[in-house]
Amino acid sequence: MTPVKRGMPMRQPVRNKVLPRLRQRYIKRNREGRSHRLDEFCEPFGYDRKHAIKLPGGKAGWGEDPEGPKGRPRIYGKKVEDVLWEIWTISEEPCGKRLDALLPLWLPHYAKAYRPLSREVRHKVLAISPAQADRLLASP
Repeated sequence: MTPVKRGMPMRQPVRNKVLPRLRQRYIKRNREGRSHRLDEFCEPFGYDRKHAIKLPGGKAGWGEDPEGPKGRPRIYGKKVEDVLWEIWTISEEPCGKRLDALLPLWLPHYAKAYRPLSREVRHKVLAISPAQADRLLASP
């Protein structure tokens, strides 16, 4: 078998077979052992060391669930978004900073006019930052 030169990456099927085994051996090692494994990994794959550090840990590339949700988990649910949306439309669609100042004033009236709010939903609506409110209201 001829050695692969740096810069000539392996084919994807070979990578898919090698990486899970490398990940198992990488995780069980101490600092020096992981460094040695990275050296062994960078040569045949042709990766930079920084990218290679992310792969065995599962933070980039293969090994992640491609169908699973990406990013941080959502903090605010559908109920909080609905309350925020209704107050935003009733109050003539202010920007996030103004809406943040209006929410404590509008929530008691909203609870009387529309529906009572649970303590958790009320707390989450009041805890939304102006930037987060803008992001929630901008999403379709």
